Amino acid sequence: MKKIICLLLSLLMAMTVLTSCDYVASILDNLDLEIIAPQITTTEVEVTTPEVTTPEVTTPEVTTPEVTTPEVTTPEVTTPEEPPVEPQINYGSFINPVTTTYAYNVCANLANGESSANAFYVKGTVTAIGTTGNYYKNVYFTDGETEMLIYTINMFDGIDGFEVGDTITAYGYIKNYNGTIEMATYNGSEYVYVVRVESGNSNPDDVTTPEPEVTTPEPDVNPDEPLHTDFTAGEKELFNNIVGLVIPFIPNNDYYVDEVEVVGGVGVNFYTFGNTQAEFDAYLALFSSYSYDGTTEDEYGDTWYMYSQGNVYIDIAYYNYEGDYVVDVYVYILDEEGEDVTDHLYTDFTADEKTLFKDIVGLVIPFIPNDEYYATKYEYETFGENCVHFYTIGNTQAEFEAYLELFSSYNF
Repeated sequence: MKKIICLLLSLLMAMTVLTSCDYVASILDNLDLEIIAPQITTTEVEVTTPEVTTPEVTTPEVTTPEVTTPEVTTPEVTTPEEPPVEPQINYGSFINPVTTTYAYNVCANLANGESSANAFYVKGTVTAIGTTGNYYKNVYFTDGETEMLIYTINMFDGIDGFEVGDTITAYGYIKNYNGTIEMATYNGSEYVYVVRVESGNSNPDDVTTPEPEVTTPEPDVNPDEPLHTDFTAGEKELFNNIVGLVIPFIPNNDYYVDEVEVVGGVGVNFYTFGNTQAEFDAYLALFSSYSYDGTTEDEYGDTWYMYSQGNVYIDIAYYNYEGDYVVDVYVYILDEEGEDVTDHLYTDFTADEKTLFKDIVGLVIPFIPNDEYYATKYEYETFGENCVHFYTIGNTQAEFEAYLELFSSYNF
């Protein structure tokens, strides 16, 4: 069949070349050809779509590793313990004594039997006195808030005594005696003294006010207080005896010169009331020949100007004290080690003390040289008769034994 078809196609191609198409068609019409169309058997092809098996994808289990946060131990920072700051204790001064409340509170934590490190100046009004005599015993005084006990108290030179209602300034150590905070003798020799007495009025109803004497001042009389321009001869002697020199004087209407304990020893305190700032500045200029050692500030905020001449030291301040302006001067001596050496040596009784001995007992006993002593009339309780009490502070055992030898002519 294929051959026939191929033959016909060849003829057609030949005729196409030689004749037109119509000619070819006529030839084909005259041919009695049975054209058998080939039977095309369509084979049904079963297309089997292969089953695509999707592989099971196993997602691997991701195990997140357990992260262990290391325990951070913060090192304990130990702050070095700072040394305790010692509180600044105000021990007061002759001009600025502390109150009984302050003194009591500062010493409230003393152990039983313990005494304060230094002596205090304490001011208060006397509320009770146990016994009197050469010294007073069981004295109570107060600032109106806290009452304190003074077990025994002696009179400083020039003070005869005091009464209930008087305001006193006591100088001495404070001690815890079986739970009682009191002023008492320290180490058997450092006594408590009353150094200032301001008369009080314990019985106001008994006080009569005298009629004022009215006088007409003379025309040329100055009604103000006289202006002091220099120390007295006795005051100059006090300066020379204790510190070996006399400091400059500041003219004023009201001043005082006292022997006081300074830096553990004895010095001279010169102070005035009523001077102005300008007068104080002019006074400082009088120390231009002294060595200027700078300034320091006390617990009250007052400035102290420090001067020296050799081993003599002068501290000067100007401040307001209860409405009065004060020029305050302390003069004292320090040795090369900074220790106070202002104690002066007494070698004999005064004329008045010798008279006291003769009037009471008819003789004068030997004297022991010392830096501090007292000779006073004393009522000896055992015999009920007056006697003279002579006692010293600071002598050594060897000096005491040498003193006993002075009594070799007496009956033992």
